[in-house]
Amino acid sequence: MKTGVYGISWTELFFGPLVPLFRGEIGIGVLHWILTVLTAGLWWIAMVFMDNKQCMTQNIDIRLGPGR
Repeated sequence: MKTGVYGISWTELFFGPLVPLFRGEIGIGVLHWILTVLTAGLWWIAMVFMDNKQCMTQNIDIRLGPGR
């Protein structure tokens, strides 16, 4: 089993809600913009810490299939 390192997403810190748009996740990008505006930027800061783990989990699910 390979392990991955996740922590602060520097890309998310600098580009915020644009990151999902760059990845082609239009719906997620729009949701990030809405939540960032509604929470006065707190969502942006929270995503800095959550983005790497979510991206790594999605990549593993794509490779191995969900639930593995």
